[in-house]
Amino acid sequence: MLGLAASAAENAMVVKGLLEDLVRRGVKPGRRRLFVIDGSKAQRSAIDGVYGTDNPVQQCRNHKVRNVLGYLLEHLRDQVGAAMKAAYRLEPDKRRF
Repeated sequence: MLGLAASAAENAMVVKGLLEDLVRRGVKPGRRRLFVIDGSKAQRSAIDGVYGTDNPVQQCRNHKVRNVLGYLLEHLRDQVGAAMKAAYRLEPDKRRF
């Protein structure tokens, strides 16, 4: 873990402050980095603001599955969850979402 910030809710200012603290401690912009986040718009905005927009950002697979399943009716969740997890196990050139 590189940092931790307490907040009542996720917001771009809190996340930006956390990232700026990382910069002060040596995790400098100017180097391309992969950021894995939970899909929060606040996190993406802060990453773009502190480290720039040319860094790849990927949503955590577990968060992605959980977010999708949260929108489905209860009786569809097991089937869709299993299909998503199976798709993640495929070779990248075989994935067709």
